[in-house]
Amino acid sequence: MKIFLSRFLESGVFRVNSNIIFTSSPIVVNRSDFLRFENIRIQNFTITGSGAGILSATAGGNIQLENVTVDNISVLNGNKSGAAFNGTTSFRAENCTFSNNSCTGSTGFSAGLYVMSSGDITIDNCKFINNSTTSTTWQGYASAFLSTDYNDVMGDTYINNCLFTGNTNNGGNSTIFAKSLLGGSVSFTNNTVVDNQAAYGIEFKGNIDFRNNILRNNSYYEIYLNIIDPGIASTLNVS
Repeated sequence: MKIFLSRFLESGVFRVNSNIIFTSSPIVVNRSDFLRFENIRIQNFTITGSGAGILSATAGGNIQLENVTVDNISVLNGNKSGAAFNGTTSFRAENCTFSNNSCTGSTGFSAGLYVMSSGDITIDNCKFINNSTTSTTWQGYASAFLSTDYNDVMGDTYINNCLFTGNTNNGGNSTIFAKSLLGGSVSFTNNTVVDNQAAYGIEFKGNIDFRNNILRNNSYYEIYLNIIDPGIASTLNVS
């Protein structure tokens, strides 16, 4: 079974639970203006090529996820696995779980959730548990969550009230990668990041507001502030 979601689709409810093998993503979003996933469980897939459990290939529009679980998605030859959204105009995930997902490829972006957006990104009350990224060229970015810009445009990123635990980055940098561009910011508030395996617990880039978080036992460094990207001045405000 494959589900292809195209332009102007406004909402959809899916229940996907299968042990079959795919060559690419079972759910693909393409050029939607607005799409909301609610009360969905996607689990137990193996993808032999590149892809993800849910993949927004390009021009994803305004994407919203609420009470979505993406569990046990294995990608054998790609850089993402759980859910990946490219080119969104805004993105919001609330009360979602990304767990037991894994990907192996030359570059590991994120096995849990990957978001590329030209607008605001909000991750609220979500769980990222036991996701694993393996990079065969030592260029892995994150195991649980990665947010980045689309065509050098990006809004603000809000990561609040989330749990990150048991995630592993093999041959890469961090459990979480979050960045902002000039004029924007990343707000990281009331999160718990514990017992993850990576070079860094969190890699930040840009203007970061870091408040009331718990970090523990995340390998070598709990936080890495990346200040080498040309044109992006990185600051970390802690309270």
